[in-house]
Amino acid sequence: MLTIRNPQILCKIRPQEEHTRLLKAKEQELIDQQLEELDLYLHSGEGLDEVMEEIRVAKEDLGMQGVPMIVIQNEYLLSGAQTSNTLVQVLQRVI
Repeated sequence: MLTIRNPQILCKIRPQEEHTRLLKAKEQELIDQQLEELDLYLHSGEGLDEVMEEIRVAKEDLGMQGVPMIVIQNEYLLSGAQTSNTLVQVLQRVI
């Protein structure tokens, strides 16, 4: 049978490993908490009216019909995926 005469020695053997383990556990706890909060938010319906209004404006006022769609200054629309060169050219003309 093993008898530990000085238990404090065990704490000094691998403090970095214990610190890392505790950090990972705390990170996981925070992630779990954030996921729970996100789940509650998504099922609450909070913000739904605002999202529906933005969709309505996009469709009716801006003529948006699909994605991706880039809106610049609530006036100019770029439909579909665009290259970075196209985006730069459009921004230079608009701004």
